[in-house]
Amino acid sequence: MVAYCSAKALVTSSQAWLSSMHYILVKRIKAFCCSVSVNFLGISMTFDLRTALPTILPKAITWAEAHCLSISQVGQPLKETLLAVARSVGVLYPDRIRIAEVPSLPLPEDAELREAALATGLLGPDMIGLTLGYGIYVCHGHDNIRLLSHEFRHVHQYEQAGSIASFLPAYLQQIVSVGYANAPFEIDARAYERNHA
Repeated sequence: MVAYCSAKALVTSSQAWLSSMHYILVKRIKAFCCSVSVNFLGISMTFDLRTALPTILPKAITWAEAHCLSISQVGQPLKETLLAVARSVGVLYPDRIRIAEVPSLPLPEDAELREAALATGLLGPDMIGLTLGYGIYVCHGHDNIRLLSHEFRHVHQYEQAGSIASFLPAYLQQIVSVGYANAPFEIDARAYERNHA
């Protein structure tokens, strides 16, 4: 059997490839830039995190500390298996971790902080886990070992920093500098992901 490809099919295929490469290139460029544009629920936003960081950082810390406290009150403690996973990724006090399962990750009420979180990819419809000190939000149906080990590594990072107020400036500065996916704290957390307990 001989494969046959018409000129039209080849052109269509090439156009699709170029279109996908353009999408990937634009996405990578945005990951390295401080000013990002996103479309969320039909609303187009452009946000310059580097410029906004001094203004939003105190708001982000206050928001994170409030949610950490909330999770500590309603979240579930880790069972023995998850305590062992947390220890294996470096957490010093895994008994302090609480997990709150939610339908979706909460968004800040403050418009500027919400816009920053959405524009940088820290929060939004594709995110399924968020660590705030010893508090972890996990979207329903996503409480698997891989996600939890990643989030537990973020707990370790918070422990090393000493507090939410010490961790967030460094974390957000990494995102400003190299983007979410390339932030050293995210690379570190991905390196500690486990597939089983």
